[in-house]
Amino acid sequence: MQTTRREFLKQIGIGAASLASAWMLSSCKAADLPARAALTPTSNFQLPTATLPAPTLAPPPITARLSADVSRVVGACDSKMWANIGFDPMYSHTVSPATQPVWDLIRTNKLFRYIRCHNTFSDAAPNARPDQIYGCRVYSEDATGKSRYNFQYLDQVLDTWTRAGLKPILEMGFMPDALAEGALVRNYSGGAVNTPRDYTKWRELIHQTVKHLLARYGADEIRTWYFEIWNEPDLRTYFIDGHQPPLPGKFTSESVARFMKMYDYFVDGALAADSQIKVGGPGLAGNNEFFKLFLDHITRGTNAVTGARGTRADFISWHGYGASQSLLDNNRKRRALVRSYPELAPAELHQNEWGPALNLTDRGQSATVLGEYYAAFLCRSIDNNFNNADARVDLILRWGQMADGWRAHTRHYGEQVVPLPIFNAYLLLNKLGPERIAVEHAQAGANVRAFAARRGAPSAQIVVYRLEEKNEDGTGDAVGVELTVSGLSGATLPVKHYRIDRERANAYRAWLALGSPKQPTRAQIDEIAARANLAPETEIVKIENGAARLAFGILPNAMSLLALGEE
Repeated sequence: MQTTRREFLKQIGIGAASLASAWMLSSCKAADLPARAALTPTSNFQLPTATLPAPTLAPPPITARLSADVSRVVGACDSKMWANIGFDPMYSHTVSPATQPVWDLIRTNKLFRYIRCHNTFSDAAPNARPDQIYGCRVYSEDATGKSRYNFQYLDQVLDTWTRAGLKPILEMGFMPDALAEGALVRNYSGGAVNTPRDYTKWRELIHQTVKHLLARYGADEIRTWYFEIWNEPDLRTYFIDGHQPPLPGKFTSESVARFMKMYDYFVDGALAADSQIKVGGPGLAGNNEFFKLFLDHITRGTNAVTGARGTRADFISWHGYGASQSLLDNNRKRRALVRSYPELAPAELHQNEWGPALNLTDRGQSATVLGEYYAAFLCRSIDNNFNNADARVDLILRWGQMADGWRAHTRHYGEQVVPLPIFNAYLLLNKLGPERIAVEHAQAGANVRAFAARRGAPSAQIVVYRLEEKNEDGTGDAVGVELTVSGLSGATLPVKHYRIDRERANAYRAWLALGSPKQPTRAQIDEIAARANLAPETEIVKIENGAARLAFGILPNAMSLLALGEE
């Protein structure tokens, strides 16, 4: 029996503060499942290897004709562009026993590059439960007002990330309670969104933090990290001088002055510890007035610390959620504005929160997030970034928890870790080689597109995807694709075809097909895990006149990766 999205959302308790979900471990109470508390890190952790026969589909008529030329390298294919993640809560989710197997998997597969979280400096809200401690509680003061630093919680987080092969984008918020100006104003995380009551102490907090990281991780390592001033200072949820949509408001140089002063002291403190680390911001939510004022300040304003003109920014960051065309258009405008300042020509451009539009009332648990749609949307964003130089950014980052919860990457059933389609998408993208090769769309019907890479001839990795943004539930039939790969040599070549769609590598759809069980049995869990597995279809293709031709069907909101030359 199929379950509608509305029924699914109702079952998992959308809107509950606890983010209750039919897929969260608290609902998996089968007698033969170990408790979450029993989870321990394991160095040999891997995804389930059980496989099921691939669904049989009649070959549909050819709708899209694509070609890739292995001999034509057109640019770099660097996973730094897309292999980046972030989430809340920074502390409790990172160190939770439930996430440790996922960190092991990330390390083993070298799956992600950068990670960004809020609440580096936040204190916990009063009476917060252990699983609600967002911040790393670095700063306090003694009875005389002397600053005290405690890096043990931040070290736990950063040790976990670095062991997994991740590099931090260390967002230096929110304000420690002891340093906050005026009455505390907390957001949902318990972090204070106040300005500092003492900017010299704020500078010293940044300075001591960077010095500590230098001593712990070494200069060569932290010079590959990014240090970011804050998160979404144009929103009142995250900064006391921000605005609260949809209430009207206008930013002026006076209304943003305190944030600009914070930025100047942040940069001064960080660079005093090491002038070669990378600093930037503002982590914009989206207000154009605020963005322009920030760019004006860092290039032409008066630095509040030195009195000189401008303040250094090695990267400029903003966020974007919405339709793929809207994200592309927004990035084009933001890039053009940044590049209109000659002083910012070397600055990297980061969209360090990104994704399709999501209704906040669904708590990141909709079919759009849990199913195959997000994988296809990720492919479109990468494709757009490759093929639109005037809108290109250096980095996009997906916001979502690693295990269960908000915009999850995986689900847990006791010690059983089950990847969701978006996690599988990152696993497939990790197979791309470092050189991007030419792709032509001779007939791009039904929203079918592709991009491709190689790891030296004769190998090739070709991503073919079909995104239907007005059909997020992915209803409809497969369409036929004809793919011609040229620039090959020899008589034959092995091909592995990996698929993510509503019938393959899709734990969410498998769960629906089982009747959406709130407390799945051991047998049901095994079936969900098996249908979540990336099991490639393999074949040997003939090469004629240096080219191979492949034909296959692709469903709505699906992603395929065809790996040629992979044994």
